[in-house]
Amino acid sequence: MIFSNKTVSPLNYCQYEYHMTNGCSYTIAAFSMMICVFFYRIAEIKTQSRVQEMSESINDLMMEHEEELNIERRRISAHCLKLKMQKRDYMAQMGSLQRKLREQQELVKSLNSKIGLSEENVKQLSDKLIRSTQIIKQKDELIESLKSQLNIYESKEEEREKISDIVQSVEFEVEEDKENSILKNERNN
Repeated sequence: MIFSNKTVSPLNYCQYEYHMTNGCSYTIAAFSMMICVFFYRIAEIKTQSRVQEMSESINDLMMEHEEELNIERRRISAHCLKLKMQKRDYMAQMGSLQRKLREQQELVKSLNSKIGLSEENVKQLSDKLIRSTQIIKQKDELIESLKSQLNIYESKEEEREKISDIVQSVEFEVEEDKENSILKNERNN
């Protein structure tokens, strides 16, 4: 009957199937209802205990998760603090590097100005050197001309000496001749 298409109440089922009286069937029905209520209450208590266990486990999970979040927050705050300190150190290093860069730029500027002055000095010295070489060339030419004049003078001097020697020798001869002629004249006289 349970599997038939007709819907039969438990009371009618017990009466027709087991030929029970109304009082007995009511007692069985009440007892079965009590069992159903009992099982329903047991199921409800189990469900409540499961819900309570689940809520406790969820609370535990939430507490663990909160602790993990607090640990992560502490780590993150420590990491942020470390990053701030590193940033401060990097900024200090960057400031010192910028100072050094400015000093080096000033040094480069002073060296460039010194190079400019040195280039001007080199130009002046090269001009002086060119003038000095021109003066040396002129002096060399003057020395050459003086040497040639000296050679000419020496040759003329030698010629004069020769001429003076010749003149002296001629004068000497003339004097000798005069003396000889005077002597001859005296002898002849």
